[in-house]
Parts: sequence; C-alpha cells; structure tokens
Amino acid sequence: MLRDLDTRHVDFIQFTVQVGGRDATRCFGGKRREEGLLLLYSNNGGITWSLMKEMQSVDYLIPRYALVNLPVVRLTWTELPWYVYY
Repeated sequence: MLRDLDTRHVDFIQFTVQVGGRDATRCFGGKRREEGLLLLYSNNGGITWSLMKEMQSVDYLIPRYALVNLPVVRLTWTELPWYVYY
C-alpha cells in the first residue's frame, strides 16, 4: 500500500539508487534494460499511472544521486511507486 504525498509545494525529489552491481561474483543482475527501475506517479488513487523517470540498470551499477522534477500537476494525494520490470 502506498501513502499519498502532499506535493503541492514540492518541485523535485532526490534520492540515491543502485541497481545490481559491478561485481558479478556477489551481485547478479543490472545488465539489461529489463532489470532497471521505473519511477511512476498517480494523482487519482492509482487508476492511471504516468512515467516520471526510467533508470537503466547499466547507469546505476554503483550508487548514484538522482534528482527528478515533479510533474506540473501537484496535489495532496500524489503516489510515487517504484516499478521493477520483472
């Protein structure tokens, strides 16, 4: 279950993300596009979802800082889930 966020006064979100890893002996995955992450948002309780950012796994094999601008429509009930392809 997702918590609704009040994004009326927020312009962006920032976070650090890592997908998979560089050391194949200890960490598998993160080599193909299907192993990336999608950051979605919904302003209508999850009826429809829109893509905010696609994070390709090969770009995040080491921890990286990301800053994502929020969409123009900012409300008190915005949901921001992560989606993994598989």
